[in-house]
Amino acid sequence: MYANFQRGLFTMKTRFNAVLIDDDHGPMDYFAEALRGAGFTVLHIDDIDMAVDFIKSVDIFNVDLFIVDIMMLPGGTFSMEETDNGMRTGSLLARMIRGRLPRVPIAMLTNQTASREDLDIPSDSSLFRKFDESPLGFAQKARQYIQVPA
Repeated sequence: MYANFQRGLFTMKTRFNAVLIDDDHGPMDYFAEALRGAGFTVLHIDDIDMAVDFIKSVDIFNVDLFIVDIMMLPGGTFSMEETDNGMRTGSLLARMIRGRLPRVPIAMLTNQTASREDLDIPSDSSLFRKFDESPLGFAQKARQYIQVPA
């Protein structure tokens, strides 16, 4: 499924490639559009199982940034128990990304007010709270996060 994607959309390195993983399209569509405007090609994956398949098959050189929501349904990959009823699905997914792609930056998004420790996110990822970020501001921070001049 993603072999065609890798040969097409993400093989041309004229832009920066971001993978946005969130099961809610609503507000994330604004973030995706802002990222596109900041020079990113954006793939929005809205299903955990598809995200896992993508992570297992993607070439490290084709992704510049992963953006992962913390609260998502666990799909068939994770159980409700291990994700704390979906409250930590993104944290588990980020650890999977880190294990497979150790050098690709991960930006974690959440609506939760809990601390980094309570959210159990990888220590080398950045945490952004959706309600504190405008889509345009987030896009600029994403460029800085991967160290791309504006």
